[in-house]
Amino acid sequence: MSEKILASVDIGTNSFHLVVAKTNDEGIVKILTKDKEVVRLGKGASEMKYLSAEAMDRAITVLKRFRLVCDSYNAEIRAVATSAVREAINRDVFLNRVIDETGIHIEVVSGYEEARLIYLGLLQALPVFDKQILMIDIGGGSTEFLIGKKGNILYANSIKVGAVRLTEKYFSNGRILKENVENAGIYVRSIINPVVRHLKGFNYENVIGTSGTILNIGSIIYAVNHPLNAEQFNFNNFTYTSDELSEALKIIIKSGTSGRTFYNVRKIAGLDPSRADIITAGAIILWQIFSELNLKEITLSKYTRLGRFDECALQKRCKSCQTL
Repeated sequence: MSEKILASVDIGTNSFHLVVAKTNDEGIVKILTKDKEVVRLGKGASEMKYLSAEAMDRAITVLKRFRLVCDSYNAEIRAVATSAVREAINRDVFLNRVIDETGIHIEVVSGYEEARLIYLGLLQALPVFDKQILMIDIGGGSTEFLIGKKGNILYANSIKVGAVRLTEKYFSNGRILKENVENAGIYVRSIINPVVRHLKGFNYENVIGTSGTILNIGSIIYAVNHPLNAEQFNFNNFTYTSDELSEALKIIIKSGTSGRTFYNVRKIAGLDPSRADIITAGAIILWQIFSELNLKEITLSKYTRLGRFDECALQKRCKSCQTL
């Protein structure tokens, strides 16, 4: 049985993720190491049109470190960039700098391909291969929607609203005001309206949420009743309801408005402090999706990054196999 070591580098608008894993001919995946760094590649960019020099410098510093990790495992690297790079007019400047300074070649994927890859990773994490599911992924610059069953994509779309982008538009000064919260909600509804119309024509058995935003909201919800072990809890396959999401959003907004800055938001139990400035926008996006689609609950998939490199596993895994 042949084995190979692969590294997946996910270059997102908010954070970069690294997964190094060993795979074999049967599609079995064993994670060797993981890493994550908040880079904010899309921060400060007007409507994500340009990558700033400072953002590029931050990105390359992290990618150099990721490269050292990959080389220590002699791993083959596949790097994928999403919304921030996809939309940047000066993306070639960034891509060429990355090649020159790290030797990493970055593949810039479309919104459709981004959703497809996340779906492949989701199928490695949850026993939903035979089910028709709605997948929602709230990134920093975009939000992906997908209807899938047995690895087939029935519908996929990517919209230009994400936690970093919405923060830049309505909360860039670090203040969370009632008027801005309301205006952000109205804006999100207008952006997601075409997707909502399409999705209402589909039936789906489960709603699966991916991304740090949806995971962190789940962590806040869990910490309400389990404040001491929220950091150790594995949120893969964790489910929360629309009522719990509503309460979490109230906690986030109350914390932000009470101090008029993101400082108090950082103190929310269960929240990753590095997401304090963008969690309000992310929670607003998710709440509007829940409201417009009348969703009752969402289940979390924590291991979405695997889909970046392990497409063969989808074809060879048995539907009852749990590889993680």
